Amino acid sequence: MIDLYINIITTIIVICILFIAFLIILKVFKLLEKYIIRPDYPEIYEYEKRFAKATNEEFEKLREDIFKEFDDASKSEINDLETKINIEIDDLNKGNTIYSTITMITFILGVCINTLDINEWTFKVILLLSYLILIIFFLHSKNSRKYNKYLVFLNELIKRYKDTINYKKLNKE
Repeated sequence: MIDLYINIITTIIVICILFIAFLIILKVFKLLEKYIIRPDYPEIYEYEKRFAKATNEEFEKLREDIFKEFDDASKSEINDLETKINIEIDDLNKGNTIYSTITMITFILGVCINTLDINEWTFKVILLLSYLILIIFFLHSKNSRKYNKYLVFLNELIKRYKDTINYKKLNKE
């Protein structure tokens, strides 16, 4: 009977420790995402925040505002922004490949550990940690896919702006 209580208490303690570890890892990950994943181009991040908060009605106005900002910018600044966006898209695609590989390895590791003859508690802790890593990478890939879609949209917006400028030039001639 005492062994049952010890197992229950130990299980609760392990679950609490894993939950706290999950929250700490998630917090560290958000800080990493803010300061390391997107450190080079804060102006892109500012555009993203503006788009993320926009409703459908505000979206068109926001697009017009960005077109006005592009009008005020020089051609080299627009080309520079487009280059930065393309670099970000490439980096995200490389990062997603690495993250998905790590996620699959973690998942396979969790399944393989199940077949090993090891201590039951060690098995549970390793399995829970592997699934914890799996969840974190899933959340990251979901965020990066959303960010990637946004970058592609902003890139298309720049191309449309350039097409509009070229069209206006052709009409003037």
